[in-house]
Amino acid sequence: MKNLYEQLLPNVKFNLNKNKGKYRKTVKHVIAKLHVYHIYSQMSMDEIKTLITFSDTNCYDWTSSDWKYGEKLFEQ
Repeated sequence: MKNLYEQLLPNVKFNLNKNKGKYRKTVKHVIAKLHVYHIYSQMSMDEIKTLITFSDTNCYDWTSSDWKYGEKLFEQ
Protein backbone atom coordinates (compact mmCIF):
# COMPACT_ATOMS: atom_id res chain seq x y z
CA MET A 1 0.00 0.00 0.00
CA LYS A 2 1.30 3.45 -0.93
CA ASN A 3 1.97 5.95 1.83
CA LEU A 4 0.34 9.38 1.67
CA TYR A 5 3.48 11.02 0.31
CA GLU A 6 3.35 8.67 -2.68
CA GLN A 7 -0.36 9.46 -3.12
CA LEU A 8 0.06 13.26 -3.21
CA LEU A 9 -1.17 14.94 -6.36
CA PRO A 10 1.81 16.06 -8.49
CA ASN A 11 1.19 19.79 -8.04
CA VAL A 12 0.83 19.42 -4.25
CA LYS A 13 4.07 17.43 -4.03
CA PHE A 14 5.90 19.90 -6.27
CA ASN A 15 4.83 22.94 -4.26
CA LEU A 16 5.57 21.23 -0.95
CA ASN A 17 9.10 20.40 -2.07
CA LYS A 18 9.52 23.90 -3.53
CA ASN A 19 8.86 25.37 -0.08
CA LYS A 20 11.32 23.03 1.63
CA GLY A 21 14.17 25.49 1.09
CA LYS A 22 12.43 28.35 2.85
CA TYR A 23 10.54 26.39 5.55
CA ARG A 24 12.81 23.35 5.90
CA LYS A 25 11.91 22.16 9.41
CA THR A 26 8.13 22.40 9.01
CA VAL A 27 8.03 20.90 5.51
CA LYS A 28 10.36 18.05 6.51
CA HIS A 29 8.09 17.32 9.47
CA VAL A 30 4.92 17.11 7.39
CA ILE A 31 6.69 15.00 4.72
CA ALA A 32 7.88 12.60 7.44
CA LYS A 33 4.29 12.23 8.65
CA LEU A 34 3.07 11.60 5.10
CA HIS A 35 5.60 8.76 4.77
CA VAL A 36 4.14 7.09 7.89
CA TYR A 37 0.44 7.44 7.08
CA HIS A 38 -1.39 5.37 4.49
CA ILE A 39 -4.88 6.85 4.65
CA TYR A 40 -6.02 10.47 4.84
CA SER A 41 -8.06 9.96 8.01
CA GLN A 42 -4.86 9.24 9.95
CA MET A 43 -3.86 12.89 9.61
CA SER A 44 -4.80 15.45 12.24
CA MET A 45 -6.46 18.70 11.21
CA ASP A 46 -3.25 20.53 12.15
CA GLU A 47 -1.23 18.30 9.79
CA ILE A 48 -3.78 18.84 7.02
CA LYS A 49 -3.64 22.60 7.59
CA THR A 50 0.16 22.53 7.45
CA LEU A 51 0.11 20.50 4.25
CA ILE A 52 -2.35 22.92 2.66
CA THR A 53 -0.32 25.95 3.74
CA PHE A 54 3.09 24.73 2.63
CA SER A 55 1.88 23.21 -0.63
CA ASP A 56 0.31 26.55 -1.60
CA THR A 57 -3.06 24.85 -1.98
CA ASN A 58 -6.15 27.07 -2.13
CA CYS A 59 -8.85 25.49 0.05
CA TYR A 60 -11.42 28.29 -0.02
CA ASP A 61 -13.66 26.60 -2.58
CA TRP A 62 -13.39 23.09 -1.13
CA THR A 63 -16.56 21.09 -0.63
CA SER A 64 -17.23 19.07 2.51
CA SER A 65 -16.25 16.00 0.50
CA ASP A 66 -12.86 17.53 -0.34
CA TRP A 67 -12.19 18.06 3.38
CA LYS A 68 -13.56 14.68 4.39
CA TYR A 69 -11.62 12.62 1.84
CA GLY A 70 -8.67 14.81 0.85
CA GLU A 71 -9.65 14.74 -2.82
CA LYS A 72 -7.78 17.97 -3.63
CA LEU A 73 -4.55 16.68 -2.09
CA PHE A 74 -4.31 12.97 -2.86
CA GLU A 75 -4.91 10.59 -5.74
CA GLN A 76 -8.17 8.73 -5.30
